[in-house]
Amino acid sequence: MTDIDYRVVAVAINKETSKRVELTDDLYILGVKYGLIKIEDFLRSQNDFNYTTVTFESRFYSIDGYRQEDEKLYKYFKEMANENFGIEIHIKSAGGLGLQFADLIARPIGIHVLRPEQQNRAWNIIEEKLCKNGLVVLP
Repeated sequence: MTDIDYRVVAVAINKETSKRVELTDDLYILGVKYGLIKIEDFLRSQNDFNYTTVTFESRFYSIDGYRQEDEKLYKYFKEMANENFGIEIHIKSAGGLGLQFADLIARPIGIHVLRPEQQNRAWNIIEEKLCKNGLVVLP
C-alpha cells in the first residue's frame, strides 16, 4: 500500500458522537456531500477535473432492489453531483478491486477516528496518502 500511487478522501461517521448531538441532516447524506466536495477540490487542484465515477458499496441488495438507504443515497448523489460525477453502487459480495481496497483503508481510518491514541501502523501509511484536508469526521 505504500508503493501504489493513490490518494484518499475519507468521510468517517462517529456514531458515538452522533448519539449525543441533535442532527438536522442525515449523516450519510452529509457524508456524500463532503466526500464529493473533497474529491472535486482534489481533482481541481490537480487540474484534472473530468468525468469521475464514484463507487459506493451497497448497504444491502436483494431481488427486489436496493435497500431504502441505497435508494436515498443514489437519489441524493444525483441531486448533489454535477455532470462531472457518475455513481456506481456495487454489492460487497461481487468483489472488485476498488471495494476490496476501500475495505483495507476504511478500518484503519475508523480505528484512528475512534481511538486516535492507539498504535495504528496502517493509519500511518494511509495518512500519507490523504488529500489535503482529506479526512472529514462527522458529526
